[in-house]
Amino acid sequence: MKKTGRSFLFAFGTASLLPILFIGILLTVRMRKMAYEQSLKEAKAEIARVESRIEETLQFIHTIENAAISDEKIKTVMQTAFQSPLEVFHSYSENNLLNKFELTYSDISDIRIYGENETILDNMDYMKATSEIKSSPWYQKAIALKGKSFGEYYSTMGAIGLLLDSFSTTI
Repeated sequence: MKKTGRSFLFAFGTASLLPILFIGILLTVRMRKMAYEQSLKEAKAEIARVESRIEETLQFIHTIENAAISDEKIKTVMQTAFQSPLEVFHSYSENNLLNKFELTYSDISDIRIYGENETILDNMDYMKATSEIKSSPWYQKAIALKGKSFGEYYSTMGAIGLLLDSFSTTI
């Protein structure tokens, strides 16, 4: 009787536990494959979204760049030899293009225009190009390209640096 009970238990275990074990392993492998495929699909979608956002941001930067390059008031500020700080303040107050961009687009925290005009006053929109700035690689590259966009923007929490030379506009 003991042998029969053991045989019955062995036959029952073999007939029921092995298929359950096999099905469990098979389901686990398939679920793992499905989870992997879903993660891969989500990662590809996220990459496409990031690519789209970067492309949109670069297009946006080019729009700002073109507006700054073609703005006569900005060129006037950078090319005028001011006689007094009051003249500089009047000139700054007449030009609010940079502030419009900063207020209109929440992605921008600051736009700075660097130039070699020694008569301007630094006010966080217009900055004199110091020797430290002039020796930076991005400045050297911008000057060498003489007004052509070189697609290299330095960004610190949304700040865009624009460089305007006294004769040609360089960004």
